[in-house]
Amino acid sequence: MVRFLSQLSHKLRTTVLKKSAAFYHRERVRQLCAESGIPRDRYPLELLETLLSIRALVTNVPAVLLDVGAHRGVFTQLAQRLFGFRRIVCIEADEDLVAEIRQRNPSSNVTVICAALDEQESTVPFYIHHDRTMSSLVPAEGTILKEKFPNDAPDPVALRMVQTKTLDHIVEEIPDLHGSFFLKLDTQGNELRILRGAPHTLRRTEVILTEFMFCSPYRTDYSFRDLVDFLSDRGFECAGALSLTRRPSHEISAVDFLFKRHVIAEKCEPAAA
Repeated sequence: MVRFLSQLSHKLRTTVLKKSAAFYHRERVRQLCAESGIPRDRYPLELLETLLSIRALVTNVPAVLLDVGAHRGVFTQLAQRLFGFRRIVCIEADEDLVAEIRQRNPSSNVTVICAALDEQESTVPFYIHHDRTMSSLVPAEGTILKEKFPNDAPDPVALRMVQTKTLDHIVEEIPDLHGSFFLKLDTQGNELRILRGAPHTLRRTEVILTEFMFCSPYRTDYSFRDLVDFLSDRGFECAGALSLTRRPSHEISAVDFLFKRHVIAEKCEPAAA
């Protein structure tokens, strides 16, 4: 009986904590939407806080959003409401999600493209996971998925062969992308390879929001230092980590980093005496 009551008490506490967390989430989103002057919606709190941090850190937001790894289009929808981009290009490799992106973002200034991006054009496998947020061109280790990513399955739901394109190729195919770019990258371990295939796009980019997974199941062939050095060599500096997730083991997993074009102050001539 004591054991039964203890288990029941634990379940009740867990239920209360979950409901309290959900209530806090809803109220915090409502508060932030009101403060920001945007319609209240069921936004993920972490995403809303991330975009508000960008608004605080970026003085002049570029006119064009390139959302690479658009998933279901929630980032684009909220970013448009906060920043009012003149043009948006959503790029998503999972063809099953494209209709939802279009439905969530029906504006005529939004172009949705189903394409897998990489460093060069090739035919490669696209690994579609049970948790669609984990789908990637990069293969994953099943043992790590099982141990540290319990919401996913050790084996992909499906494997599709896809023709990859470079980001430069995509940008060149769209005729009316005038102005500078805000580039968001969330492609599950393939971000640096996409950047390597986009030298022309990067020259027009002012702001980059990119994910890096420190606790990762993917067989990624680069380190965080490689990513930072690559962007630094092309004139970007890291403005900070805006959000992070932890695994059940409490290890830090995915972190979203903001990079901004480094502005070198002009030297001022000394005033004449």
